[in-house]
Amino acid sequence: MRRAFSGSLSRFRAELSSLQHIEFERVAVVERNDAGATVEIRTVATHADRVDHCSGTLRTVRGDDGRWLVDPAGLQCTSE
Repeated sequence: MRRAFSGSLSRFRAELSSLQHIEFERVAVVERNDAGATVEIRTVATHADRVDHCSGTLRTVRGDDGRWLVDPAGLQCTSE
């Protein structure tokens, strides 16, 4: 997820500061193994100034410290 915001916490905060609500229309594990999982999602994120529609896949893996890391490379979003 850090790559999605160029590693910038301030960019992450700025882009999500208007977020009011996220509806998860679909969440399904499509592949799972000892290293992680691939999750298919479809969301509608309502912001104060726009609505984002996102769909696709996320890949989750365990980091060295045991926390989950998320790679959103398969996720596509559009805004209206």
